[in-house]
Amino acid sequence: MTTSSAAATAASIVDACVLVGRSRFGGELTLPAAARQAGDLGVHTLIVTSAAPADRDLPGATERLLRAAAATGLAVRVEVLARVDPWEPDAVGAAERALAGGAVGVFLHPWEETFRINEHALLDPLLRLLAAEGRPVVVEGGYPWVSEPAQLADLAVRHPEVPVVATRGGHMNMSGLSGQTALRALRAAPNLRVLTSGVYRQDWLAGVVDELGAERLCYGSLAPVLEPRMELLRPAALTDPVARDLVLAGNATQLFGLDSR
Repeated sequence: MTTSSAAATAASIVDACVLVGRSRFGGELTLPAAARQAGDLGVHTLIVTSAAPADRDLPGATERLLRAAAATGLAVRVEVLARVDPWEPDAVGAAERALAGGAVGVFLHPWEETFRINEHALLDPLLRLLAAEGRPVVVEGGYPWVSEPAQLADLAVRHPEVPVVATRGGHMNMSGLSGQTALRALRAAPNLRVLTSGVYRQDWLAGVVDELGAERLCYGSLAPVLEPRMELLRPAALTDPVARDLVLAGNATQLFGLDSR
């Protein structure tokens, strides 16, 4: 399947996680470049968040993204996830201001900000804010020691009113029992969802749809860390057209409240 035929499988496509800006760990994707590439692939909405900025000023990076997303002239619609470092003293305040300014949720990167996603004393205040605001949290999933499937489930079970969305299917290494532990996490936490980014096992995606429902999956490229032209092929290859359209657009539209914006 080519990328052009993949784009034709849904009336609209939402890419639920793209990292924008220059990362202090290497790599850069500008917002105009991300929007142009998305338009070429038939994606009509990008959910973007900030790459790790060199100055570590995540609130400032989020504010700049919100301003850029509101500007005209981009090839696609852009919405913003507020990237938050929970170690910062004003993390909850920064998230609250970003949500009031138009952010559709919060993004957490446990590996780059060095915290465990189920470090409850650290995360509880932020999750209580998201529960009150009715907004999701998107987590870079699958990193050893900090965001493994059982840890993601622990967070989601503790905060059942908050949609918890893990990138990479919640697990990076799909060999051995890794996929099974991610399935166990999904079974344990009905509010846990996963992005298709990096999940090269098509049978695993189909298994989630068959057992738990297409509502538990969203397309998210995780560009530029992963290649969106390849990532789009995975959900677009789902054989059930209803499930395919939910994964490509419908679930993210509901999750981020896009119809009401």
